[in-house]
Amino acid sequence: MIQISRLYKTYPGSKYTPVDDLSLEIQDGHFFTLLGPSGCGKSTTLRCIAGLERPDQGEIKINGVSVFSAEAGRNLPPYKRALSMVFQSYAIWPHMTVFQNVAYPLKCQGQSREDIRKEVAWSLDLVGLGHLADRPAPLLSGGEQQRVALARAIAGRSKVILFDEPLSNLDAKLRETMRSEIRALHQQLKFTALYVTHDQEEAFSMSDMVAIMNKGKVRELGSPEELYTTPRSEFGAEFLGARTKVSGTVRGRTDDNLLVVETPLGVVHCRHFADHPPGTSVFVYVRQSEILPSEGAAQPGAPVFSARIDSVEFVGDTIDWVARAGDIALHGRSLLGRPDCKKIREHLNEAIDLQIVSACCVPST
Repeated sequence: MIQISRLYKTYPGSKYTPVDDLSLEIQDGHFFTLLGPSGCGKSTTLRCIAGLERPDQGEIKINGVSVFSAEAGRNLPPYKRALSMVFQSYAIWPHMTVFQNVAYPLKCQGQSREDIRKEVAWSLDLVGLGHLADRPAPLLSGGEQQRVALARAIAGRSKVILFDEPLSNLDAKLRETMRSEIRALHQQLKFTALYVTHDQEEAFSMSDMVAIMNKGKVRELGSPEELYTTPRSEFGAEFLGARTKVSGTVRGRTDDNLLVVETPLGVVHCRHFADHPPGTSVFVYVRQSEILPSEGAAQPGAPVFSARIDSVEFVGDTIDWVARAGDIALHGRSLLGRPDCKKIREHLNEAIDLQIVSACCVPST
């Protein structure tokens, strides 16, 4: 378990606080991700936990042991914090072989030669690199170097492993492969994982819980599905990709607990995190996949309206398109080869009936 209480971290001359009164609790065996844009404080938080940065205030506990306490004047060095770390740059020593890279922290711990041999062989087999134990590190591909970094992290059988954007230097296909491998290792070994990334897909595909950070604070906390379907704030909705934003007023509630929201486009039934009484001003957020060409009459809570298709962009297996209804910009996405994709392309620079099939809302600020 990792417990963070009232943590602050500042840098001289900085105009903002990278870690600002942060409190978190990460349960044993959970895969927990800090997700946010560049400069939000996620990596600084991770480095404070690792002992690579000294916070100004607060306390950090790892597995019940206080490793940092500003009040008590305690700041244990990284090697006494009972954790491992996988770095963004892999931190592979180029003058060593694969075996020597993985063995190095075990050697520093004073383990016997035989124990080191067994642990290194075990960890390399887990990541599929047993056959490359004697290969010099510079002769490895990027994916192989990342696996060496993983093997080194698990070789000591740490109960806590920190990941600082470990996949950001890999190509898209390899990132997908590696995130599956990291998740599989976590499920097999049951360590507590704290992962840092700006990539929503990485965070959602691997995590039990996600904290969305911005300006040194946790803005939203929940499971991936909770955060995606019912964001708590404008920042959360927009950071997680809801691109169409419409002002509205709550008018009531449906039998299945959706909010009835009146908007300039019509009445929309919205998912929501917090309760909003009738008369509350809200912002309705609609994802690209939730706006479609209309196939007929409007359904309750799914309004049909006319909009002009302003642009269409081919992005591979989908097209992204922008339509405009008055002064409201609507962002859609259609799967290539589907009837709705064909319809959008055929009506470029023309008016077409569109329909919002689902949406969420957050309080307006």
